[in-house]
Amino acid sequence: MSARIRYGMVGGGPGAFIGAVHRMAAGLDGEFELVAGAFSSDPAKSEQAGTELGLDPSRIYPSFEAMAEGEAALPVGERIEAVAIVTPNHLHHPVAKAFMKRGVHVICDKPLSTTLEESEDLVRLTAEHGLGLPSPLQRRHERRRLVARLASERDLAVGTGVVEQLADLLEERGLLVAERVAHRLGQVRA
Repeated sequence: MSARIRYGMVGGGPGAFIGAVHRMAAGLDGEFELVAGAFSSDPAKSEQAGTELGLDPSRIYPSFEAMAEGEAALPVGERIEAVAIVTPNHLHHPVAKAFMKRGVHVICDKPLSTTLEESEDLVRLTAEHGLGLPSPLQRRHERRRLVARLASERDLAVGTGVVEQLADLLEERGLLVAERVAHRLGQVRA
């Protein structure tokens, strides 16, 4: 078995339901290891959560900004490879951007962001830095098929991750926004 993927978490501290769900899901196959976190905007709560999870105290951060900076300063073989973002929706974009600019893959709870422009910014950063940006969703197979069909009908070269992100947008904003993003991405990738 190869080394487990080192990941960190932003959000998901005391009283947050979804953080525990993501940690359980990441632990199902034994491929991921939680090694760092900024679990709350309250530094004391973040420290409490990290301690309860058994993290090295030097890897429990008071803020996502401190975590992005601190992890980037570590040797490549020690720093996180991915970060799971389980914060309130309005924080998804700034948190994802802070880590992506430092070369960290992002797993972002839905929605990807709160505006079309922020979502496009994150998609652009994935291309610039060669990163992954999955956004876990449930019951979206029909939306994925619709977005994939729209992309195919327009001869757009979009990957599976982009199709899933567009399915997110379809769920959140409706067909017109998803078509507009698919068109823009097609222009960028052409």
